[in-house]
Amino acid sequence: MKHRRIIEIGKTGVLEDDFQSFSYLGKYMENARQIPILSAEDHADYIKGCVLLQNFFKEFETLGGYENISRIFLTFKKKYPEKEKELADWIFQHNKRETYAPYGSRHCVGVKSLEEYERVMQDINDRVKANS
Repeated sequence: MKHRRIIEIGKTGVLEDDFQSFSYLGKYMENARQIPILSAEDHADYIKGCVLLQNFFKEFETLGGYENISRIFLTFKKKYPEKEKELADWIFQHNKRETYAPYGSRHCVGVKSLEEYERVMQDINDRVKANS
């Protein structure tokens, strides 16, 4: 099962020396929202694996992978709200591309921690209130 390979990458943080052997997983991510029911740990590791794979494979950009990570994260957040912040912070710290992950917002681009993201969002909210 392809999702198991992605989970293993997320769990270990290791891509084998032959990175090209994983390039086929990009196609699988097109339907990533349809992954089977997973435990909280496997679900988080799946998302981590997707982030790590995207760091190495340019073709994921054209497959909607970034959007998929945000969608998968939204599902995770709904199922395991108590684990949301920890995983979001991991994504911010390990995402090496300028993407909208994990929250699907342009305000995620360039952010390197959950704390930084929360500051950005608070600043935006403060400006909106000041202009109301």
